Amino acid sequence: RNWSEHVSWGANYMKETGKTNFKMFSFPDAKGVFVEVADKAVAGVSNIRERIVQVLATMGTAFSIKEIIAKDGESKVYPMENKGDGVFQADNVDAKADDKYRFVIVDKDNNINIVKDPYAKKQENINGWSSVYDSNNYEWKNTAWLEGKDSRRIVRKPNEPLRGLDKLIIDEVNIPTLTQEGTFEAAKKRIDVIANRGVATAIELMPVENTFSKQWGYDGVDKFAVNEKLGGAVQLKELIDYAHGKGLNVIMDMVPNHMGPDGDYLKQTGPYEAGDGQFGAKLNYEGQDNRYVRDWMTNAALWWANEFKVDG
Repeated sequence: RNWSEHVSWGANYMKETGKTNFKMFSFPDAKGVFVEVADKAVAGVSNIRERIVQVLATMGTAFSIKEIIAKDGESKVYPMENKGDGVFQADNVDAKADDKYRFVIVDKDNNINIVKDPYAKKQENINGWSSVYDSNNYEWKNTAWLEGKDSRRIVRKPNEPLRGLDKLIIDEVNIPTLTQEGTFEAAKKRIDVIANRGVATAIELMPVENTFSKQWGYDGVDKFAVNEKLGGAVQLKELIDYAHGKGLNVIMDMVPNHMGPDGDYLKQTGPYEAGDGQFGAKLNYEGQDNRYVRDWMTNAALWWANEFKVDG
């Protein structure tokens, strides 16, 4: 796939137009998918199941849902075009950065599922509406590192001035327990300690994908979104940039094999899951309709690597 295909999923905010394109994978046999958008300042949009939508339907033996309407004037509902194979898309929607949105799915049995975005790049509440994410939220400072001009950077295929994997010494860190505050901002002072010791050449961040609480990060349910309790996406970028400035490579840990038990809406979203596992729902990598599930997790890895400029 080309790069535009990788980055086309989710809510893509276009700064030049102030509009947002939405693309998501749902049930291949869904009768319809809608995206509901609310201004970020609107009160009462904390829980994903609040503010139930109105439904227009034809009754009788041929019962079918024709249209989804917002509860009031504080949000708007847009139909998404069925592109086939469970892919639904809506372009040039009036949605700004940080606006709230959720998907309304009408399945083959006319059940209505109200869900968050499996591609949500900002999810302030694991049971809440997703937020439109603006990738232009940070200006990277250590550009020499990113351009391959800093000799402390480690790569798999070394060339001057970059070093090889034989120089890799990892210090694994867990943000919630690294400092008393348990935030990205507070972690900077520990980065100073690690750098000044002069032993480790890299830090490995235990998962920071969105979870119910601050803990070890292995029960994430929003695979693209940074845990807001740790400081959110901008503070994570600042921390990675800061570590690069101290000469430390940054490796990102992620969880591609299961979902956490709290805040998981994937069963209502599409064929993303394949039963329950020891730690939470297993992901549908080998079952029916798995193509876009595989792409979903591949895109998650690419997202962490490219958006947050990690080294591994």
